[in-house]
Amino acid sequence: MEKRAAESRKTVYLLYTLGFCVLSGIIVFFQVINGRSFIHVVDILDQDYSVFLYLGRQLRQALSSGTLHFYDFSIGLGADLISYLNNNGLGDPLNLLSVFAVGKAAPQVYALALFLRMYLAGIGLLMYCRSHGKDKGLCILAGLSYAFSLFAITYGLQYYQTMNAAYLFPFLLLQLERLIQRKESDVSAGIKFALLIAVQACCSYYFLYMQTIMLLVYAVVDFFTTYKNDWLLFGKKVISVGMYYLLGIMASAVVIFPAVSGFLTSARAGVGIGGRMRLLWTADELIPMAADLFVPMLTSWDQASLGISMISLLAFLTCIVSKRAKERSLAILLAFAYICPVAWSIFNGFSYPSHRWMYVVHFAIAYSTILFIEHVSDGGGAKQMARACRMHSVPRIHVHAFLYLWG
Repeated sequence: MEKRAAESRKTVYLLYTLGFCVLSGIIVFFQVINGRSFIHVVDILDQDYSVFLYLGRQLRQALSSGTLHFYDFSIGLGADLISYLNNNGLGDPLNLLSVFAVGKAAPQVYALALFLRMYLAGIGLLMYCRSHGKDKGLCILAGLSYAFSLFAITYGLQYYQTMNAAYLFPFLLLQLERLIQRKESDVSAGIKFALLIAVQACCSYYFLYMQTIMLLVYAVVDFFTTYKNDWLLFGKKVISVGMYYLLGIMASAVVIFPAVSGFLTSARAGVGIGGRMRLLWTADELIPMAADLFVPMLTSWDQASLGISMISLLAFLTCIVSKRAKERSLAILLAFAYICPVAWSIFNGFSYPSHRWMYVVHFAIAYSTILFIEHVSDGGGAKQMARACRMHSVPRIHVHAFLYLWG
């Protein structure tokens, strides 16, 4: 039985990997025929890619001489490397690949690191779906839809810090759920949760702040939909999760503390709250959001673009009226956050409304879509379609893909 389960897991990950390679190949193909690389935005060239190359030189120097500089006047920043470059990838484990970024191969190594983040994002949602007992075909579909969401393709392939947060998010949810839903102490989940927090802290303190808000909301909803009003257990869980969270912060202290200190003593800290906090979008802002809901970037306001299918919207709306309290609560809270610019501002450190947290929306859309497909597949018409496809040896994932793309 265990051997069969292991083979089934291998099949799922193999099919996901094959699907990922095909879709990645399509993206690379269009970049090549258009004569473009993945370093085509000014911010990428001046910040992310430059930091990637600089880190590679530092790593190669450390390997050859055994020394690593934490203060370098040659880059002309007037600050130590950790405090300034944390938000641009210094401390990001995947940027260790920069050691191979030499000569003409550097752009390809950089692109490989970008696609690896997308791959891990899909793996994370795939594992999340498997932990909730979803069909393997649905798990693969969810992973691919999250890995190749509009956010990942347009924004994640430009600024890799956003994809770091996007791929770490489902893994964090997995371990957080284990800590909450098991009454006994789960040291393994706690250590994994702490390590993931440490990785996020090293990648970017900005996204650590954002992830913390998401995890806090998810944890509260998950607990009270599981245990109702068990306040004694709630107190124990707060202490347990809080201790592992602090363990992750302490594990990353050598990076996160200098980075936060550098921010608090920089000119940016004195800017304050950017503009007036508003509860709702104006009509002029809602129109582009509605226009870009299905056809991405139809308007110039690309940060509102979701580019989802009709069935995905229907799936998310179904979650809002679902009888399952956890799904309903999380969907309502996320919908409220999406239509309220004050939430966008809070996620951006109480500054101007920013769309950098949209990976959570795409995560929810991908998961709610497979919930909807699963629900429809249990019904009459879809069930008969699936049965007919099985009789004609059509893989079940093709049925799911058809339902997902419909509309």
